[in-house]
Amino acid sequence: MTRKKLKTLIFILVILLFFGINNGFAIPLWQFGVEDQSHSEYLQVVDHGMFAETVSFNIGNVSTLNPVQLSSPSLPGYLYDKPPFEEFEWVDTFAVGELSFDFILEKDYIQLDLIFGRFGSEIDYIYIDGIQVGTVDGTAEGHWDLFEVAILAGEDLKLNAGEHTLSVGYGGGDLDNGHYIDFIRLENGIPADGTGAASVPEPATLFLLCTGMVCAGIFRRKIGRKS
Repeated sequence: MTRKKLKTLIFILVILLFFGINNGFAIPLWQFGVEDQSHSEYLQVVDHGMFAETVSFNIGNVSTLNPVQLSSPSLPGYLYDKPPFEEFEWVDTFAVGELSFDFILEKDYIQLDLIFGRFGSEIDYIYIDGIQVGTVDGTAEGHWDLFEVAILAGEDLKLNAGEHTLSVGYGGGDLDNGHYIDFIRLENGIPADGTGAASVPEPATLFLLCTGMVCAGIFRRKIGRKS
């Protein structure tokens, strides 16, 4: 292989690495539940009529360097604005009209995204500190969906360090029979001061990097032998 071909190969690898690193997975500030298209980790009940209008959970201090992840939260796993009817025999978890998370940011943030996995076709409303910032509308009844809601995007917006509340409220619509929660995650946090990495490379990206380095080394050795 000539030096020109080697330079071209290295250039291609650099481009691939650039896009791979910039598409790394985001580190959450906090997450509740497991991303497994299931609700089994939430509070299980025998009485289908167990219901609360609102439930709040205090997370405490969070940051991208100090995330909170709870795989089996002691929280309701079904969003509905009234006690489930007796005919809703499939509802085996506590129902709630609005689920709120109280947390304390250790610094100012200019970007935050909510990732929400859930079942069903009804509408949910997303609030931050009582202000609606997004709407989640299921595409169809009968399957799990994944939604991303931009809580903050752009330097003109900022969530200051201190206490905040993120809420997910049931909005009805379609069959209006409620739906299960898979998981809720707040991620992609970019601090206003630029410190604290918001993402890290995926394993596939690291593999690509190592492969590129090994190939470049082999080709360089072959060129050295020929010369």
